[in-house]
Amino acid sequence: MTPPTAPASRLSAYGLLAMTTLIWGAAPVFIRSLGLALGPAEAVAIRTLLVALISLPLLARFGGFHFDREDWPRLAFTSIIGSFGYYLGSIYGYASMPAGQGSIIMATSPLLIAVMSGIAGHERLTPATLIGLALSFAGTVLLFTGGGASAAAPHGVLSGGLMIFAAAAAWSLYVVAGRDLIRKYGAIKYMAAASLLSVLPALPFLSAHTLPTLLALTPRNLFELFYLSVLGTVVSVSAWNYAAARLPPSTVGATLYLLPLMAIAAGVVILGETVSLRMVLAAAIVLGGVALSQWDKYRRG
Repeated sequence: MTPPTAPASRLSAYGLLAMTTLIWGAAPVFIRSLGLALGPAEAVAIRTLLVALISLPLLARFGGFHFDREDWPRLAFTSIIGSFGYYLGSIYGYASMPAGQGSIIMATSPLLIAVMSGIAGHERLTPATLIGLALSFAGTVLLFTGGGASAAAPHGVLSGGLMIFAAAAAWSLYVVAGRDLIRKYGAIKYMAAASLLSVLPALPFLSAHTLPTLLALTPRNLFELFYLSVLGTVVSVSAWNYAAARLPPSTVGATLYLLPLMAIAAGVVILGETVSLRMVLAAAIVLGGVALSQWDKYRRG
């Protein structure tokens, strides 16, 4: 249960939570736009390196790379598979399918976290979680069938969707497997260390085109990198942690359901994407499955 906090602190928490929701809601649009503009491989390399550079002073501020020896294997695993896996899957995935559709798949993250937590023994795997998993799977199948999906991306929507699902699974693994590290070292130090270690698997994505791509970045590319690396990672994660420590879990968790709706709207406004009835139904089914899987938590929250 969330401990009581002063009204001013709660007001700040609500404000930061709203800011984080807005930032994360539009992020898929900028991930797709940047991946298409630079090419997925260059976008992976440049974004990973930029986040690592930003993380250096943060890690220095919170104690540097001082982790107990027994924690290094877990840190390396969550950094390479979880953190870098999310970057890789999301950038390649959103480059292959519309941001709005991809965000519906990414919305399964809370459900995947619940399933992984149950497997790891952190939480009880309830019947509601299993039913929610089946319902979300049905919604995802609906998203990929019929004319709506194939018309939007005739040659890449299926592979793009699978990569975004892999990104959601990687992020969920990063959260669940890093749970003990967050408790022991703090969320910011864990995030900064994972971001720096993510550089290692990103090195093969550097090429002879990386430097010319950096020198040719447009103002829009620079804004997208700033948005994703500074606002979408450092600022929003810190704001989310602040809000999560001061507000009921049900309040914080409920905002996640707004993200795909905001991404769909941002895709229409910024990228000119279209919205079909099938897509709306698929989003409702997926989000319904995720909500069902979290029902017991919301009742307790």
